[in-house]
Amino acid sequence: MPASRTPQNPGFRVNPRYQEINAEADLNSKESIYFYYSRLIEFRKKNRAFICGDYTDVDPDHPKIFAYLRDLENDRFLVVMNFSGDEVVYRLPEGLNTESMVFTNGTELRENEDSLRMVPWDARIYRLAK
Repeated sequence: MPASRTPQNPGFRVNPRYQEINAEADLNSKESIYFYYSRLIEFRKKNRAFICGDYTDVDPDHPKIFAYLRDLENDRFLVVMNFSGDEVVYRLPEGLNTESMVFTNGTELRENEDSLRMVPWDARIYRLAK
């Protein structure tokens, strides 16, 4: 620890909203980051395609969207993430048909059959039609 830092002066300030934004509050909210990642980890454990399935990048040149497939036996999933602060209408690649959205970071928007309206920082997992 540098000489200027001591237990009384750790070198950084406490967030002024620490009484509302803290680990205890996070653990008490079902809408928290903690529970989001807990659900995501549980989803991954229950769906072997995410553990040992084939990975296919479906649109590697898109500047804002990261989209890939995970396939294992009869399970096919499409993961789509908007890695930007902009809304993006993402056209699904030819031949991909979503069956149902099975995981999201909060957005539950209706879309048409060939495109998704992705709000900023949106992340979704779709089960694909067989």
